[in-house]
Amino acid sequence: VGDRVVTAGLDLGEDIRSPFPRGLLIGHVVDVRTDPNTVVQTAMLQPAATLEKLEYALVITDFQSAPAEGLDDRPGEGLDASPDGSPWPLASGEPDEGAPSPEESSPEP
Repeated sequence: VGDRVVTAGLDLGEDIRSPFPRGLLIGHVVDVRTDPNTVVQTAMLQPAATLEKLEYALVITDFQSAPAEGLDDRPGEGLDASPDGSPWPLASGEPDEGAPSPEESSPEP
């Protein structure tokens, strides 16, 4: 309880890749439940973002992973801008130490 949960980064293993840069704060653990019949634990999180103030959300209902060939391990490489070319909205909350700020990751035109 109290642990920070952050994104793992782009390179999670041989063929497993994440679209999110390493160190983005997801939330803090507020409760951990253990099922005595399994080896699984479930953690409940307090989200880092103020969900009531979100303007946009992406819901994935049928994810099919693309082949990992040609992907670059550098954070931010290969990520697209929104359809109109503007940056995607960012969730509010405190970024993880060492995580890039919007100013660092998207230079002014």
